[in-house]
Amino acid sequence: MMTVKEIISLTNGRLIHGDLKQKSSGVSTDSRTIKKNNLFIALKGKRFDGHKFLLSVARKNIKVVLVSKKPEKKYSNISVILVKDTSFALQDLARSHRENFQIPVIAITGSCGKTTTKELIASVLSKKLCVLKNFSTENNFIGVSKTILELKSKHDVLILEFGTNHFGEIKNLVNIANPTICVLTNVGKSHLEFLKTSAGVFKEKKGIYANLEKSGTIIFNRDDEFLSKIFKEKTLAQKLTFSINQKSNIQALKIQRMPKGIHFFVGKQKFFVNSFSYSGVYNALCAISVGTLFNFPKKTMALALLKARLPGQRQSLCFTKKKFWIIDDSYNANPLSVKFALESLCYLPTKRKRIFVFGGMGELGRSSSQAHKDIGHLIDKNKVDYFITIGKNARLAIKAVGQRHISTLSFDSCKPALTFLKSFVCAGDSVLIKGSRSFHLEEIVSQLKK
Repeated sequence: MMTVKEIISLTNGRLIHGDLKQKSSGVSTDSRTIKKNNLFIALKGKRFDGHKFLLSVARKNIKVVLVSKKPEKKYSNISVILVKDTSFALQDLARSHRENFQIPVIAITGSCGKTTTKELIASVLSKKLCVLKNFSTENNFIGVSKTILELKSKHDVLILEFGTNHFGEIKNLVNIANPTICVLTNVGKSHLEFLKTSAGVFKEKKGIYANLEKSGTIIFNRDDEFLSKIFKEKTLAQKLTFSINQKSNIQALKIQRMPKGIHFFVGKQKFFVNSFSYSGVYNALCAISVGTLFNFPKKTMALALLKARLPGQRQSLCFTKKKFWIIDDSYNANPLSVKFALESLCYLPTKRKRIFVFGGMGELGRSSSQAHKDIGHLIDKNKVDYFITIGKNARLAIKAVGQRHISTLSFDSCKPALTFLKSFVCAGDSVLIKGSRSFHLEEIVSQLKK
């Protein structure tokens, strides 16, 4: 609970109407999901303005609102706090709240696999600890701040995803959350529109451990071309490495693909992941590394990973009533995640056709054309029978496909692609659906499942 007076002190705000003693519990930035007694923070962005929903908030018996411009209407029984910038105020409140808790805070970043890794780590630690984690992919300053503000005395550990597409965003998140354990999954060509190159991505991502002290830990993938450089860096924090190929603290050995996924060993303990791509192994190794840091028995971790509920649209496997496989990887796409997804299609037991439906990749800036052409070269190296693209950028990949035995087809949008697929996909086929969120490929997945 916070009083209006306390909120004003933390945000450098000014009370323009209401009671300094009025209390609020919890924070909301969404008028649709706000709960009774929440503090409503009216955020303003390029495509939204929370100030437009003050009337809706007032009708839900909310007592305190935080704004960056005076409301046109005076709302009775509501304390209105005016600040210069509501987004900064949200961060200030979260940063202050974080300082009240002396618990491990785990921050995860990487070009792909962040959300899956977060869920696996949470699944492991939840066996013995009370875990708070960010909802879904809420990994920017809004999501991270809101999650921190949910911290209560009952929580033993906090797990956060850190996302970025501009330089400086990771360091800003670090300043809000002050993590004690930093997990780096991988570095690839993602968000190049502003980060420019993979080296730029690495520079931005490594900001996650810039403030770590001696008691902190950096957990990273030693197989990764860029992250492996951390091994030679001088840091105050201790380092814990995981890998498949390079020698590391937590190394997957005796890897074997099975009909329903991959088995591997860490030490003498056998683990299983419901994935046909090594990306699933790397995500699991992240969780095993964190569990090891917390002194969890390997058997406990193996059971937790076996029962973990993974987020949808990320290499989610579905065997349909028409008896064909769908690999739903429709959440988003960058070159590294496409590589892992193709690996799943290649190794998924398939009786007939392997079909790759590709919706293209966004936020790649000047590298976009070449990145899409590289996907065409990548397809040549994998067992793809039919390559179907949606959109202008994805069509560039077709031009780079060299092998003649791969049949290609392109569509401008999802609707005609779906019409074709409905009549084309048969029992025994495997269909990988992968692309950027802007294409809404989940609609194709949904219809094919029916």
